[in-house]
Amino acid sequence: MALRYFKEDYPELHVIAAGSLLEFALEELPSFGVGRIRSLYMYPFSFDEFLMAQGLGLTVDFKRKAMADAPLTESAHKVLIEQLRSFYLVGGMPAAVTEWVETHSYIEVSHIHNEIIDTYSDDFSKYKKRFSPVLLRQVLRSTALQAGKKFVYATAARDTKSTVVKEALHLLTLAGLVTPVKHTDAHGIPLGAEENESYVKYLFFDLGVMQTMLNIPAGDILMATEVDFVNKGGASEMFAGLEMMKYSDCFMKPDLLEKPSAFDPRGQATLTLTGKIRMTLCGKIKLTPECDCHSGAFL
Repeated sequence: MALRYFKEDYPELHVIAAGSLLEFALEELPSFGVGRIRSLYMYPFSFDEFLMAQGLGLTVDFKRKAMADAPLTESAHKVLIEQLRSFYLVGGMPAAVTEWVETHSYIEVSHIHNEIIDTYSDDFSKYKKRFSPVLLRQVLRSTALQAGKKFVYATAARDTKSTVVKEALHLLTLAGLVTPVKHTDAHGIPLGAEENESYVKYLFFDLGVMQTMLNIPAGDILMATEVDFVNKGGASEMFAGLEMMKYSDCFMKPDLLEKPSAFDPRGQATLTLTGKIRMTLCGKIKLTPECDCHSGAFL
C-alpha cells in the first residue's frame, strides 16, 4: 500500500517493487493502488536475446530479414540450429545465460538451474500457512513432466482432490512459474468465448530449468538429428509458446489458447493481443504480416 503514496506525494520519484513470488503477496492485499501502479510482465531471455548476449546480433538481423523468397544461407541456418540446441539446455534465466557466456559449460549452467529450483522451493515455505509447500513443489514438477500434454490433475498429486491441485496451479500461475494454455474452438474473436477450461496444458517458465529439473541428458538434445530435434515433442511446444509470450505486450498478461487440428494432433496455439489474432503455432511458428515477433522464423 505504501507505493500509492509515492505516486501521490512524490510523483517525480520512480519506484520499482520487485520480489520473489511477488504475486503471492499482492493477492493478499485488501486493495490495490488503481491508477497509481503499473505492472510490467517480464520473462527470461528470448532466443534472440540469448543470441545477442553472445555477440551474435548480426545473426539475429539475418534471421529477422529472412523471407520465403530470400531464405537464410545454409551456414546461417546451421549456426541458428546449433544455438537453439544450446538454448534448449541453457534457457533464458539471466544467471544461467551469464554463466553460459562465461564458461560454455552445461554442467556449470545446470548448477545455476538447481540453485534457482532450490530458491523457489525454499520460498514456497514462506506461504505454508496458506498452502502446502510440498504440494506446490509436486505440482510444479508435474507441469514439467506433462509439458506438451493435457494436464491430468490425478497424475500431478495422487490422493489429492483436483480442486486442491487447481488452487496450487492458480498460485503457480500468479507467480509466473507456469502459464495455462486453454482449449478453444476458435471460431471467431474473442477466442476465449469458446475456451474449455477442462482441457488445459501448462507452459513451464523456462525451458533450460525444466530440462535440468527432469534430468534430461544434454546428449539427447546435442546429438539429435535436426528433424528429431526441431520436432522434440513437449520441449518444442514449450519453446514456441514461451517465445510467443516473450514478444507480447509487456503491459498485458498473455492469453494463450489452443485449437486442436485435424491435420496436426499437436493442435494450433494462438496468442491474442489487443483483440487481434497476432500469432499462430501449428508445429512451427507462423507469423502474421502485422506481427513484429521474429522468433522461430528460421525453423
